[in-house]
Amino acid sequence: MLLADFFAPEHSQYIQDLVNEGFYDGLPLYRVIENFVVQGGDANAQKPSKVKRTMQAEFERQIKPKTAFSLVQQGDLLAEQTGFINGFAVGRSISEEKEWLIHCPGAINLARAVNPNSGTTDFAIMFGTAPRHLDRNMSVFGRIIAGWEHFYQVKRGPKKSGGVFSDDSNATHIIKAYLGSSLATDKQQTVYLENTATAAFEQRIEKRRALDNEFYQYKGNGNMDVCYFPIKLKFE
Repeated sequence: MLLADFFAPEHSQYIQDLVNEGFYDGLPLYRVIENFVVQGGDANAQKPSKVKRTMQAEFERQIKPKTAFSLVQQGDLLAEQTGFINGFAVGRSISEEKEWLIHCPGAINLARAVNPNSGTTDFAIMFGTAPRHLDRNMSVFGRIIAGWEHFYQVKRGPKKSGGVFSDDSNATHIIKAYLGSSLATDKQQTVYLENTATAAFEQRIEKRRALDNEFYQYKGNGNMDVCYFPIKLKFE
């Protein structure tokens, strides 16, 4: 997981504090819906914690003019603009001067109740089609960048209960959560994330938009879904 500390600093630090405490160790992925979500945490609010608290929402923020924003789509179905900041898919409303992280597959948010400021410890990972109706309604604090193959082994919840396991013993459990920086030096990996604020990246966007390959007989209408555009990663 890559944390979006540039956008949701309070949530990013809070999740790190919970992980360092060992809070998530042994907890279940208690709600799993095919092609939608993998949700985990302490659904019954029974696990003690010294750092657990209720979080103030970080759904969106004011557009920062000096932030490097690489435009993908002008006039997206659900936003005036979409693009990338620091490798994360972002939506923008120019008229409102607001921007937010988009719920592309792999995005992780803090689960909550009806109150916008009711999130505590449970998290939800977007698994499948991008649920864009959640944009600006949930605090996205990171995204999955590796290990997708393991999600296909996670036990799916019963459809009749909305994917929620009535008995946690039937769910897949988190063995241990840890920060990469907490590992011994020889166990750590360096992650190289494609710089989305370069001319080369913008050229790659335009090439993808044009469907510049002889395979494509129909070249589309020039529009592109930001969630379909992969950011390059390299691990060493």
